[in-house]
Amino acid sequence: MTDNVKNLLAQIEELRPVITSRAAEIEAGRRIPIDLVEAIKAIGIFRMFVPRSHGGLELDLPAGLEIFEALSRIDGSVGWIRMIGCGQGIFAPLLPRDTYEQIYQKGPDVVISGSIQPGGTAELTARGWRVNGRWPIRQRLPACRLDFRILHHDRRRQAASRTD
Repeated sequence: MTDNVKNLLAQIEELRPVITSRAAEIEAGRRIPIDLVEAIKAIGIFRMFVPRSHGGLELDLPAGLEIFEALSRIDGSVGWIRMIGCGQGIFAPLLPRDTYEQIYQKGPDVVISGSIQPGGTAELTARGWRVNGRWPIRQRLPACRLDFRILHHDRRRQAASRTD
């Protein structure tokens, strides 16, 4: 276990009383209060998968899962939302480099929300991309800086529509 993982686990334990004291509020409000999100962000949870080159901890997936598990043992909702908020960051390096740089230009503590369920389509038009669809299990997180969707783009259909 790395020092970064030990440190995060220790800080999660320090937050345990704060999280458990808010369980009823979380359940009633059906969301994590923003001040609790900020407290979790302050200990570095959202930078777990961000590369060191961008100020992150660059944890591997097994270490990240250990962190999610520790949070989930305290409160399942908190663990789930943290998994969504920083787990999506695993996909960020797949973006074009300039887009990736823009995401982390203000630092590594980026909360990313979204859905990897391909619930919509993207169609190239003269004015840009037309996005259409529904993402019924999408998570919208407090303090979210980036919200993304996985889309289906049928290049064959697009090519056919350009010839019409």
